[in-house]
Amino acid sequence: MTNNQPMQSVSPVVEVLVQLLGDVPGSDEEIKARRQEVLAAAASFDPSSHQVAQALSSCIKRLRARAAEVRRAVPSRPTEPRPEVVFHERETVLMPPLPERPAPAVERMTWDATERMLYEDVLNLFELGDQAGAMTSLERLVMLNPHAEELATFIEKNGSLLRSLYEEHFGSLDRVPVPMQDAHPIKIPTRYPQVVMDVLRLVDGHRSIRDILKRSVLGEVQTLCSVGHLARCGFLELA
Repeated sequence: MTNNQPMQSVSPVVEVLVQLLGDVPGSDEEIKARRQEVLAAAASFDPSSHQVAQALSSCIKRLRARAAEVRRAVPSRPTEPRPEVVFHERETVLMPPLPERPAPAVERMTWDATERMLYEDVLNLFELGDQAGAMTSLERLVMLNPHAEELATFIEKNGSLLRSLYEEHFGSLDRVPVPMQDAHPIKIPTRYPQVVMDVLRLVDGHRSIRDILKRSVLGEVQTLCSVGHLARCGFLELA
């Protein structure tokens, strides 16, 4: 009995793949052996024994020879020698000198006529032995101009004595200045109210005079004068 069903055609690509895959070694050892066989065959292959291989070999040789001729025909760009630079022979470029900036003018604070009269009063009262009066005038002088150069010179020469006088006047530097809440203090004439307020802010009812001296931005004697004068004018009392 014959089969009348038509036969299906097989693609040439499929046939090639079937042949290639069917010839693939099945193990690693077989693959290594096949690789050695291919390398040995490639090494012993003579292109002249095969017409197509011979034609390809001849074509490759002609292309290589042509490429060599082209490289020889293109002139190479000559390299110009660079002049050697001798650094000590080069001209030194000098920058124009910068003008010197003048030093900022220091503002000098000196006494006016009123302050100088107070200073004379301080000296006269000390000579008369009126230490309390002299200290009161000194405090007014500090309130008017605590940064004057003449005052700084006077305090530098007599700082130890003035500190001893104020320590005796206060009784102890461990006493605590207490701000007065309900009193009506006397207005203090001063050209630098911020300086007076800086000292007054340190008076919180807990800090001693010694602590205030450590925290004040003024000098020690100026701070003692400020505390003494604030107490005289009713801004604070000593506990």
